[in-house]
Amino acid sequence: MIGKSRRIVLGLAFVAAGPLISLSTAPLAAAHDPECDTMMPVGDQLEASFDQVEPEGVTPPGVGNQIIDAKRPLDELSSQPAVDLRNWSDILASKLNHDGRYAQQGPDELWLAADLGAARSHLLAARRYCIWGDHFG
Repeated sequence: MIGKSRRIVLGLAFVAAGPLISLSTAPLAAAHDPECDTMMPVGDQLEASFDQVEPEGVTPPGVGNQIIDAKRPLDELSSQPAVDLRNWSDILASKLNHDGRYAQQGPDELWLAADLGAARSHLLAARRYCIWGDHFG
């Protein structure tokens, strides 16, 4: 008979191991999209820029331009995750550069936080698409 504490430890071990096993086999089944060779390094550059955005504080000058420069290689791509990441990165950069292309009613901090969240969400979707073959189908 297994004691209660050992059952808990074993249960936690299985819970922790389950996702690791499925993650280790998922990339093997995915077909490689050549656009991912561009999306993944661009995603790393965008993430570094996103990390500098402070919706309720002071974002360093030039971060909007960093995002524009980092996303530029996405302009040549046509997959849905690349297009979405490019568009949301552009929206975020526009807000940071105060160019008014995507102006909305309400406090700037609220919209900046929402746009940053959307850009990060689409970055995650692009990575999922490339790593696990989540082809939105």
